[in-house]
Amino acid sequence: DVHPRISRWCRTSYGNGRCARFLLFLKRFVATLLWPFIIWREFLQNNNSKAAKLCRWMVLPNRELPKPLDLWRGLVFLTFGFMLSGMGPWIGLGFIAGEVILRALLLMAIVIKWFKSKFNPLDLRDMALRQKTCRVTMKTDLETSDAEDLGAGCAVCLAG
Repeated sequence: DVHPRISRWCRTSYGNGRCARFLLFLKRFVATLLWPFIIWREFLQNNNSKAAKLCRWMVLPNRELPKPLDLWRGLVFLTFGFMLSGMGPWIGLGFIAGEVILRALLLMAIVIKWFKSKFNPLDLRDMALRQKTCRVTMKTDLETSDAEDLGAGCAVCLAG
């Protein structure tokens, strides 16, 4: 019902002047902006799929404007619409960004395999040689490092 009416509305002109052509342009521009909504409305009106029935039930219960007690349907519709359209894309983008960052970190971790220290932390001779090379007292796996040790290790790493 709306599709033929808006088509007729776009075809009516106001004459041949410049202002009339501009008004015709504005009418067609508005119709172009409204076209997806008109198609969606026709789809909901003519289709008998479950999605169309659910949308019709939410928006227009019993094919008339909702009574005050039926307004909760609109609230449910708006809530789910807000959640799906507002949060859904961001959750999807966050998931994709997380996967990309995880793969980038795994690619950067390959360097650790190539430059792993050949010193064995369980061999005392290797630890003594490592301590002599770095000029920093090395802690074993059983000892806990503190902020000073971490800073010294970073300084030795950046200086060397």
